[in-house]
Amino acid sequence: DQTTQRFNVGLVAITDVQNARSQYDTVLANEVTARNNLDNALEALRQVTGNYYPELASLNVDSFKTDKPQAVNALLKEAENRNLTLLQARLSQDLAREQIRLAQDGHLPTLSLSASTGVSDTSYSGSKTTSQAYDDSNVGQNKVGLSFSLPLYQGGMVNSQVKQAQYNFVGASEQLESAHRNVVQTVRSSFNNVNASISSINAYKQAVVSAQSSLDAMEAGYSVGTRTIVDVLDATTTLYNAKQQLSSARYQYLINQLNIKQALGTLNEQDLQMLNSTLGK
Repeated sequence: DQTTQRFNVGLVAITDVQNARSQYDTVLANEVTARNNLDNALEALRQVTGNYYPELASLNVDSFKTDKPQAVNALLKEAENRNLTLLQARLSQDLAREQIRLAQDGHLPTLSLSASTGVSDTSYSGSKTTSQAYDDSNVGQNKVGLSFSLPLYQGGMVNSQVKQAQYNFVGASEQLESAHRNVVQTVRSSFNNVNASISSINAYKQAVVSAQSSLDAMEAGYSVGTRTIVDVLDATTTLYNAKQQLSSARYQYLINQLNIKQALGTLNEQDLQMLNSTLGK
């Protein structure tokens, strides 16, 4: 509207009006796309949680801060002891090793002990008996037995079971090695991502300051006729793009923080509560 008014009084050319309308229509189209993406994201959230959230709290920029992670070697050491996938793989290897020992024991003799006890009453014959006769008719039995087994020949079954257990152990060991490599890669990548997020946030902060200064200069030049409306619109677009990138970098930092805790095996409910406290603006 401002550009149209300036055109009506002869201060700007018709091309400025057309450029302004073109950028305005582009912004409207982008807004429609953004709203549609937001609606779809809310539906995806409803599918996960079972609840619909018409509004979500935005990030509280005033209390937002970044913390650098520990040294990567310290993170790797912690992951060695606490990563759940790695712990599971180690338990599987230990179990496979124990299965080898059990299979090898198939060659050994076995000795089993059995014991039983019981009481039988033989006094009842359909006639009355005295108490003494009743007591004498109770017969107790106690049995203890030993069973010894020595496997002389089982057709190679024991050897086959041992080999199978050994192959299973090799497979479990390979899975442990693969899990260890994945954990190292995930921890290092998460460490790099957190540091990259911090650097991006600092860079985009400066970009916002620079873009705001550029917009102020363009608006001042436009008011005195040394700049066109296109210059102002371009500077405005640059500013809001920088703000959007800064916001995305902040959210990505929070996600990367959760990812690194998950890789370490330390992610818990308290971490989610702390993250939730940063929202609510």
